[in-house]
Amino acid sequence: MIAEVESEKIIRLLERLVENTKGIEKRFPLDQVVMISATTPWILDYKERRNTYVYSANALILSLEDMGTFYLPSNAWVNVNFIIGMRVVAIGQTANVPLFVRCSDDELIDARYLQSSPIGYVPAYASNAAALTSSTDYLFKWGASGTNQVNHLMLQNNTTVNLNFDLDVVATAGSPVLLPGQTVFFDVQVLILHLFQAGTPNVNGNTAANIVVRGWL
Repeated sequence: MIAEVESEKIIRLLERLVENTKGIEKRFPLDQVVMISATTPWILDYKERRNTYVYSANALILSLEDMGTFYLPSNAWVNVNFIIGMRVVAIGQTANVPLFVRCSDDELIDARYLQSSPIGYVPAYASNAAALTSSTDYLFKWGASGTNQVNHLMLQNNTTVNLNFDLDVVATAGSPVLLPGQTVFFDVQVLILHLFQAGTPNVNGNTAANIVVRGWL
């Protein structure tokens, strides 16, 4: 009789242990490859995990419906914990390209986030040209001597013409394109932002139809 009582206690204790560990059960990451382009959307889904990360061999500008655009650097896992069900397309990407997606409860060590420093914007280099020269590579720098690096960047095209841009590389008519009225955020380290356009708009000027650049750590 005593043995039966003790056995029942042990069974109940084991049942409680199982119940208490259900909420912290380790869930394996779920990986998939989706195709994405300007006309082929990817629907953001967490697959019942806490985080979603994406990886691409090519740098892409992703359109996040009403949220605007998001710069996806190449060869890096990037956290995209945005609204579930959001339609995501790759701006200017005519052909389908693979996008690697990982849904995981864990935080990837090398994943990049849009985190900012509390110190505010890094001052622009005072000798930056006030406006672009038509069809010529334009350099935008930061700091007192133009050699400061920023970790995060916002670029906004308030002109009526497509704006070509690149990071630490000369910009040409074949560089990535930011359409009129669009804003893009870069979560990458940058020394020089290069711009190219068939026009002469002001950069960080006081008029409405200008190009806006902000950098921070």
